[in-house]
Amino acid sequence: MIWYARPSALPCLLFWSCMLLLAAGLRCTCALPFAHHSRRGLAPSSLSAFLQPAVLNCRQILKDGIGERARVVENRNPPFKIAVLKEKDIVSESFAASGGWEDPTDFLRRSAAHVDRVSRCAGKREFIDVGANIGAFTLTAATLNYSVTAFEPFSDNVRLLKYSICVNGLQDRVKLFTVALGEREHTCRLYSQNLNRGNGVVYCKEQLQREVDHLRQEVVRVHPMDDFSSQLHACSSMKIDVEGHEAKTLLGGAHFLNSEKAPLRVRTEVQPASLAANGISKEGYYWIYHALGYRPVTPDNAGILPVERYAEDEGIIYDREFVLERIH
Repeated sequence: MIWYARPSALPCLLFWSCMLLLAAGLRCTCALPFAHHSRRGLAPSSLSAFLQPAVLNCRQILKDGIGERARVVENRNPPFKIAVLKEKDIVSESFAASGGWEDPTDFLRRSAAHVDRVSRCAGKREFIDVGANIGAFTLTAATLNYSVTAFEPFSDNVRLLKYSICVNGLQDRVKLFTVALGEREHTCRLYSQNLNRGNGVVYCKEQLQREVDHLRQEVVRVHPMDDFSSQLHACSSMKIDVEGHEAKTLLGGAHFLNSEKAPLRVRTEVQPASLAANGISKEGYYWIYHALGYRPVTPDNAGILPVERYAEDEGIIYDREFVLERIH
């Protein structure tokens, strides 16, 4: 699916954000992203270390290597090398078996065509990857000459992604932030599953008590996307895949996503069960985009998908993705 925009969505977003937070049993003021004005507009040099991109000392990264649990394989289209885990990771196994994962090229091609229709953006290639994992979208976009801003907090994935960036000589095209994005600044725990080691799931506070089958966990920093607005560029496209944390990511980026710099096209994962674990329904997730001025568009670009049809579509289960467009 895909989407179409309306201007000045901030009042509507405020209303819907409060509604969603109240439905989740939270106070409306505790997680709204409008309390971060003190950081917005600051130069990168004045931000904390967590808000700075990772240092890519490629000579040292390549010298250190990737360890015995990982290997380097070839992506087929476009061609690049990617460091993957040897076992028990779905994305890594896909790269090893078929030379790719999810084929980001179609989304990037359609996004480029959409961006070029906006006169002030023609020819610009900017990509934001939220939940970069080991780099399927980040490396594809960078190889296709996009400037990429990637967010990935899981240390195992970060180690592999740094190596892949360096071994392909893409360090000048990728800014990598090793934090998770959410509705406010705090710390959470990130878990990886036994059968999918690179797939990090963020749990915060009361969620930590859940009994789940996990291989490992680590504490990660969470920041709102608005904290990075000065380092994000206009005329971009964006991918969000953060295992149910998507709604909180949007709420933490309300200023950026309601500005002239907002991504013109968004691809997002929709997992109703994962969204529900974070206190929001798929309909509620839809309405956050609606408040931000996006509209879902069918994959064939035949038209706008009505909210009623989206809300009633029981076929939207795991890993069903829709794409959203914003028209200026």
